[in-house]
Amino acid sequence: MRDSTEPSRSKWQPIPLQDFRQHCERLAANSNEGFQKEFEELKNVGERYKKSAAEHPANKRKNRWLTVLPYDHTRVKLTIKDGNPSSDYINASFIPGFSKEHEYISTQGPLAATIEDFWRMIWEYDVQSIVMLTLCMEHGKELCAAYWPSADSPVVGGQIQVRRVTEERSSDWTITMLNLTHSISQVERKVCHFHYTAWPDRGVPVSPASLTSFAELVREHLDKIRTGSPPLVHCSAGVGRSGTFIALDWALQQRKLTGSINVTEIVYKMRNNRCLMVQNLEQYVFLHNCLLQKSVEEASGQQAKAEFFI
Repeated sequence: MRDSTEPSRSKWQPIPLQDFRQHCERLAANSNEGFQKEFEELKNVGERYKKSAAEHPANKRKNRWLTVLPYDHTRVKLTIKDGNPSSDYINASFIPGFSKEHEYISTQGPLAATIEDFWRMIWEYDVQSIVMLTLCMEHGKELCAAYWPSADSPVVGGQIQVRRVTEERSSDWTITMLNLTHSISQVERKVCHFHYTAWPDRGVPVSPASLTSFAELVREHLDKIRTGSPPLVHCSAGVGRSGTFIALDWALQQRKLTGSINVTEIVYKMRNNRCLMVQNLEQYVFLHNCLLQKSVEEASGQQAKAEFFI
């Protein structure tokens, strides 16, 4: 039975690509009245779900933000260590995508005290791609602990040693290939770290084209390696920028393979797995702008500037 606090989804129909601009124009009319209404309808999605593991006294210190906690039914569970039942906790959630129920892991930027758990999660779930959408520091505030090697010296996360192999920098992102070695088994794995550096906390990037290009670069990599293991996506809290990125990747696949887009349904499904995915109205509108930019590029046959909505 549907929770009475949540909206009816019957009107959230996929929008054919040829109608997407008109759809956005309608939502943007009267100072974004339609966007605001849609986003407000998503406000209470997921509120009924329990967060008992995240709220347990032994786990509270592992949460970067006390208002952003994973639901019990979708949280990522680690292997219990030394018989300690709370050792299976990390602030991370499985998120559905276009092709499967557990297509992504969305997580907070690790704290210094949770770096070991962060790398343990990557190892236990055979994560081979990390998408980072935040800076470590912004306006003098730590948004994420530096968990990967920035120089030739390795980082050690518990039993996992992490070394940098290669690094490629562009204006808006850095791609680093990492080598992971398990200290007990001596098994080695490769992880590709995609770091988007042009996205301010709680805001949006300056360029929809930049983020869309980055998302397509990540998707090209994921389709190439085809491991079946989920990519890990994180910002600071693991909901705003992470939710927007995941929704964009999902919608880009949807538009390519079905010829339509259903942004509201995507955000609804994500919020049933983790709270506040796509955290604010600005991010919700920006997501539409990214998809609109893609349509303009395809129509013109080259990168072109769309008329974006505010």
